[in-house]
Amino acid sequence: MKKKGLRERLHNQCWKLMSEIVRRESKGICFTCGKFVDWKYEMDAGHCFHGKLDFDPRNIQGQCKYCNKYKKGNLNQFAYNIIKKYGMEAYEDLMVKKNTATRYEIEDLEKIKIDLKIKLKELEEKE
Repeated sequence: MKKKGLRERLHNQCWKLMSEIVRRESKGICFTCGKFVDWKYEMDAGHCFHGKLDFDPRNIQGQCKYCNKYKKGNLNQFAYNIIKKYGMEAYEDLMVKKNTATRYEIEDLEKIKIDLKIKLKELEEKE
């Protein structure tokens, strides 16, 4: 398989795992509006910054579909809540990383996938 196809496939597999972890951890409470929804069906894993920070847990939070899709991420509230939850230094770190991070390579994605599978298994065992 070509490297590009493998990288995309691994990225999609990692994203599916990340999305489930984030939505499970949110317990159905939207990060931006606070509304309670069914995490399995009515929630997305929303981004504050898109692209290169897909697997940074500070950047990915559970969002109701309304905030994520119709409010286009509700980004002002998302950024404010990152600062409230993690602090200004973490937000500034994300700002730097969004402008300097490179794309995920195959080796990175393989490690991320292993780590995410372990984390998901741990979450499932707690339920």
